Amino acid sequence: MASDSIIAGNAALYGATAGSAFMAGTAAERFAVRNSGATAVVEGVGDHGCEYMTNGLVIVLGTIGHNFAAGMSGGKAYVLDLHASLCNTESILLETICPEESDSQTVNELLQEHLRLTGSIKAKDLLACDWAVSLARFTRIFPKDYKKALAATQAKEKAACESKQLPQKMSEGETRSVQRSTTMDMEDLRKPHSVEKPIKKRGFHEYSRKAMSYRTPGDRALD
Repeated sequence: MASDSIIAGNAALYGATAGSAFMAGTAAERFAVRNSGATAVVEGVGDHGCEYMTNGLVIVLGTIGHNFAAGMSGGKAYVLDLHASLCNTESILLETICPEESDSQTVNELLQEHLRLTGSIKAKDLLACDWAVSLARFTRIFPKDYKKALAATQAKEKAACESKQLPQKMSEGETRSVQRSTTMDMEDLRKPHSVEKPIKKRGFHEYSRKAMSYRTPGDRALD
């Protein structure tokens, strides 16, 4: 089968920072090592695939070699019919994908693109079946630290969103109360016109000038 043919040599996509690659065949060793932004669909990889990967996305529709995902700290990989013993699980999690997750749509769309560009039989067969059944054959490779960082970011964004929506859910009186407690009164922002013991050297940096009506030179001479 075409998918069993090696069509990319060692270290393909090494250190890739962007772009996409769709390969209806197998890549040799060290595929996508240090990938930091590229998206790839391939139908098999040799040893050390996705090693030290920091970002990007890789879908493997076939076998993988030994030490897959060693030192992987970012990005995601999805492997069809994974043999977990071939993965280096020190820094990664092996997860199933639920149909309701956004990752399900991502994988589906990339398979469609892979089929369109390469005519892949594997992609065609996966898309022809019930998608929930095909999706269950994939394992998501998710770096532990990356997952923690994403969770922390999402929690922070959720808290910020809820904070913005809070006044809208309150009554008008409660909203005014929150605004008074969280917003500085304009009076607090004004500089004083006079103080009991002014420090002269501070001048206009510290004290505001008092507004006065115009006086003639004769009146001012009496000051």
